[in-house]
Amino acid sequence: VDPLPNTKITKPYFSTSLQVSPGVSAPRPVLTHRPLKGKWYEGMSYGPNTTLNNFFYGVTLKHSPSSYTYQSDAISANTQLGLRDFSDFQTFAVDWRPGESLEWFHKGVSVYKITQESLTNVTGARVPLEPSYLIMNTAISSTWGFPAKAEGCECETFECGDPKCACALPPGFCDNLQHADFEVDYVRVWQEKESLGCSPRAYPTRKYIAAFPEKFSLEGSTVPLLPVQRGGGACSSSSDCGGDGDCLASGSCACRVNTGPNCRATDMSYPPGTYVDADADTVRVSGVYVPAPLAVGLAALAVAGVWGCVR
Repeated sequence: VDPLPNTKITKPYFSTSLQVSPGVSAPRPVLTHRPLKGKWYEGMSYGPNTTLNNFFYGVTLKHSPSSYTYQSDAISANTQLGLRDFSDFQTFAVDWRPGESLEWFHKGVSVYKITQESLTNVTGARVPLEPSYLIMNTAISSTWGFPAKAEGCECETFECGDPKCACALPPGFCDNLQHADFEVDYVRVWQEKESLGCSPRAYPTRKYIAAFPEKFSLEGSTVPLLPVQRGGGACSSSSDCGGDGDCLASGSCACRVNTGPNCRATDMSYPPGTYVDADADTVRVSGVYVPAPLAVGLAALAVAGVWGCVR
């Protein structure tokens, strides 16, 4: 494995990052080099086989008018992976405490933690308080050789089956993808008992989301929060209905206890006495299922922890 500059980490690895603004104006760290002492964020906690990510320190986000342009900082770490990590499911988690800290875990072990103190001492930026959502996707960095578009290359799709893209993809890239799978077994979200729902007392986010619906809506959707579908998923037998539902003659699932199109998610009610958003019409929370493009968007989560099992 080729060594990477100024770090003990080699490929393969995964990154955990928080991007914040305002950012450090100058002097900024030089990519592949470690920051100057006292000129960058300090006090972060690093777990086993984890070190500062010296390949990503943030970018300048340019907007029009130019007065809207700003510098963002990436406070990031890299954690070493081994061959065994690609032979079985791996659990990844983040413990987000708004305004206080962010902590990432791999296989139940803390690998990186950022506290509010580390931000306050540099720029005064905050550990995020805004409503957020989850995205499960495959992103390939340019530092891994993608894309490799040659001058004059007419590739636009970057798809392996597109003959115009033979000049844009690294050698062997498409062959590797034929033998690789990205599978998400489950995604689970927890909240503190004192702060449940999409608009809890401590972080009343309903009005914020109503004011900026485009920030929390999937492409093609006109509303940010969609109801959880109960039954109706395609099936050929009752085994397709999560072990809880029945496959009807129409070829769709009917759920008995669980929820979701194919009855695979637990349907839960808030415990008695729980505070919920007073403006909400209903006070139900449903388990999360992973739909076909493996993309999960959960708007307005004031979560205490998020766990996912990924291979």
